[in-house]
Amino acid sequence: MGKYAEEGLSRTQNVEYQYDKVFVLLLRWQEDRQSNHPAQDLLKVFRDSYHFDASIITICSYNSLESVLSRLRDIEENLKQKNTLLIVAYIGHGGMSLDKSFSVCAGGIDFPGWLPNPSFEWNKVQEELQKMENDILIIIDACNAAGTIVTADQSISKGRNEVIAACPYNETTPLGFWTPKSISGSRSSAYQPCFTSALIDVLTQKSLLDGTPAFSAVNLHLEITKMIIDRCYTELVLNNSGWLRQPVYYRIGQDLQESSISLKVLKEKDEPQEDSRLQSKKIQEFKKMLANFAKDQSDIDGQELQELFKEHMDLTSGKKK
Repeated sequence: MGKYAEEGLSRTQNVEYQYDKVFVLLLRWQEDRQSNHPAQDLLKVFRDSYHFDASIITICSYNSLESVLSRLRDIEENLKQKNTLLIVAYIGHGGMSLDKSFSVCAGGIDFPGWLPNPSFEWNKVQEELQKMENDILIIIDACNAAGTIVTADQSISKGRNEVIAACPYNETTPLGFWTPKSISGSRSSAYQPCFTSALIDVLTQKSLLDGTPAFSAVNLHLEITKMIIDRCYTELVLNNSGWLRQPVYYRIGQDLQESSISLKVLKEKDEPQEDSRLQSKKIQEFKKMLANFAKDQSDIDGQELQELFKEHMDLTSGKKK
């Protein structure tokens, strides 16, 4: 990473963080059988570094749109909680329809070229997201990604809705690269899209900053762009291999004066603590059992006493069970 990108990452912002819960849905096609799919690496960052509730949605080739909408409806009830953010990221192929709208389609290294690619119009998913009460951050890594803005209707948005697209309208994604794989017996390298790779690295580096300060989606877009330029520009110039596509950021919410969506490393989930009154009741029961045992040792089983004693020590010491 270049010096200016490092400087950008080291600067903290006074970003207000307002989310108690963050859900992440990563979309990939079932036909994209790349074993080391970049969605897996992105999942690990969101889940393990940021402690977000992250999962992968595998898009089926049959009835693909409905399979995605069904998963969104399943999670919608959880999103009604106050101060909840949903991040939806699609990593795959994309194209423009005749009506200029953006569509996503199956493909990938192992997809047979002679088969018609399953596809659906992305705006159907985007509309479903915009109608949700909570804030939404959409991340698209596909060719023509900024085409999602063509059919965007700001009037239906209820919360803050922001999009980071890997490339402009009618453009291919930034040049990707091949990286060594650690899985023996498989392909010697794995394709890593430049945008998703930069996204993963920026998120990882921000999670390691002192105090793990909050940062905005606007800043995330800025740092991804810096990293892509830093990694790819020299090679493009030396090889005269074309121009460098830049990620695009835009908002599709109604209130454009609102601050940008913020991200931050959440604390790891603590195990639920027992109610203090219940703990007190158990301690009193233990004392009562001890009193009975002192009167008549036959009134209580020795194993039961041992278990109660251990539980009493855990409760009084504050140790989690």
